[in-house]
Amino acid sequence: MADVIVLRDGPHDGRTAPARDEVTRVFVPSEAPGMLDVYETDGEQEEHPDEGVRTVFRFVEMIPADPRFPEILHPIDLPD
Repeated sequence: MADVIVLRDGPHDGRTAPARDEVTRVFVPSEAPGMLDVYETDGEQEEHPDEGVRTVFRFVEMIPADPRFPEILHPIDLPD
């Protein structure tokens, strides 16, 4: 079953996304080139009037993308 998560603290504060219930760590491309922002949950939840209960993921660290996500290290120019 999918859950709605919300990112707290860090540069992506307030963003939401669907995730499976068993997910405890989320990697988000950072504004810093070649880096990932890491968010983790301890099971904390918050109530949202429109979306119901959301699992809170808090910013814990920033890590290099390489070698897990090499495509982030080499941006591709896409046509407009």
